[in-house]
Amino acid sequence: MRNWKWLVPSLVFVFILVVGAFVAGIFSIIHSVMHSNGAYLSAIASARANPQVQAQLGAPIAEGWLTSGNIREDGAGGYAELAIPIEGPKAKATIYLKAEKSAGDWKFSELEVRIGDAAKPIDLLAASPESAQDDPAPWLQEFTRGLPIDAAKFVSRMGACQHYGGEPLYDKARAAEVERAMARLECATLDADEARIRARFADNPAVLAAIDRAKRG
Repeated sequence: MRNWKWLVPSLVFVFILVVGAFVAGIFSIIHSVMHSNGAYLSAIASARANPQVQAQLGAPIAEGWLTSGNIREDGAGGYAELAIPIEGPKAKATIYLKAEKSAGDWKFSELEVRIGDAAKPIDLLAASPESAQDDPAPWLQEFTRGLPIDAAKFVSRMGACQHYGGEPLYDKARAAEVERAMARLECATLDADEARIRARFADNPAVLAAIDRAKRG
């Protein structure tokens, strides 16, 4: 009889451990699926690259764990509607996105960052004044229109790097400005990034043509 006094609590404890492990496993699987989704990754990259988000959150910008929403993928198609928590040294925020996947590419209908109680969100789909200064090649807009967001950003970045790289430097002040712009655009890693973008969109002729056009300047 004395053993029964220990057996019942032990069984309850084991049951709690099993249920807890099961719940943790389910949560881990959901977390992994969401955090490896293409729309999720593009949203995080866009937020980290946005000068307004950087200014208000500080750097580095980290991802939160409790992402909520829905993801549905079926081969080359799909849909995502997510709320992604992020934070930096200065503040916390949430990325809200709605995107559809077609022919393997995610296209966003909504992509914005809400910081605290701020009335106006930061629209990541709209070009900010700061990023516009880094894109001295407005003719590229014709070639980036309709491209997946990651590809469009890379083509614009390549065009800007090509521009700054070929600009004559008349004085030290301008040379310093160009150096800062090329560092901000990470032009030094452009070749490696191009190889990744080309591999990722190898079956998208529009992306490849836009990259070739940007390289010609």
